[in-house]
Amino acid sequence: MTHTPLNYALWLLGRRDRSVGEIRNKMKEKKFEEEEIEQTIKHLKKLNFLDDGKFATHYISNQISIKPLGKYQLKQKLKRKFVSDEIIDNAIKEISPDRELELAKEASLKYQKSHPAVNDTNAEKNRQKLARHLISRGFDWEIVKDIIDES
Repeated sequence: MTHTPLNYALWLLGRRDRSVGEIRNKMKEKKFEEEEIEQTIKHLKKLNFLDDGKFATHYISNQISIKPLGKYQLKQKLKRKFVSDEIIDNAIKEISPDRELELAKEASLKYQKSHPAVNDTNAEKNRQKLARHLISRGFDWEIVKDIIDES
C-alpha cells in the first residue's frame, strides 16, 4: 500500500487528536515534500479534521480530568504539541480562577493523602513540600499561597 500524505495524516488523526504542528512535524519525519504537507493540512482544515483551537480546548479538558494541573503546566504541554501562543492563551482563558482554585485544592488533597504528615513538629516543612508540589503542577503562586494558608 502506498502511503500518500493524506492517508498518513488521516491515520495519525485516527489514533488520537493532533495539532497542526504535530501533523506537520510527523509528515516531515516521513520525508513528505513541503508542498504536499501544506496541501494536506489545508485540506484537513477545510474538512474540519484539524483545528488547533478545538484541539487545545479538548486537550486541556482531557488533561485536567486525568490529573489536576495549573495553567502554567497546561501551557507548557500545549507548547510541546506545537500549538501557537495565541491559541493557547485563548484556550487557557476558559479556565476560570475558581476552577483553577478547585483544581489546586484537589491536587493538594491528593498530595496530602499520599504524603501524610508524620507529626506537627514538621508542619512548616510539610507546607513547603506541598507548595513545591503545587508549583510543579503549574499553579500560580497566589493560588498556592491561598492553599497553604488554609492548611
